[in-house]
Amino acid sequence: MAGALYVVGIPLPSYALQSLILLFLATSGLYYFLKKTKQQQPDIFPQLYLLTIAVKLLAYGAYLGLVIWDDRSGAFANVVFFLVVYVIFTVFEIAFLWRQLNR
Repeated sequence: MAGALYVVGIPLPSYALQSLILLFLATSGLYYFLKKTKQQQPDIFPQLYLLTIAVKLLAYGAYLGLVIWDDRSGAFANVVFFLVVYVIFTVFEIAFLWRQLNR
């Protein structure tokens, strides 16, 4: 397939690059925002953290809806790829936040 992305000879879904970029930017941006909030206003950190999770889920749901609408034939592969990468990024976000919060 012309223009397809491959990793170790395995073709990636059509929205793999966009999903990686979205998840990387959102996760890193929210990490620095939450870290700064914890340092400046630690009393509102738990509520803000829960709010960011809710906002992320809504935004990611909208993104996946657009992906499914645009590429129905590759929808399953795109959603599975997104969810796997989402879990990986979430584990890293939690690990880094945990390390920062427990210093």
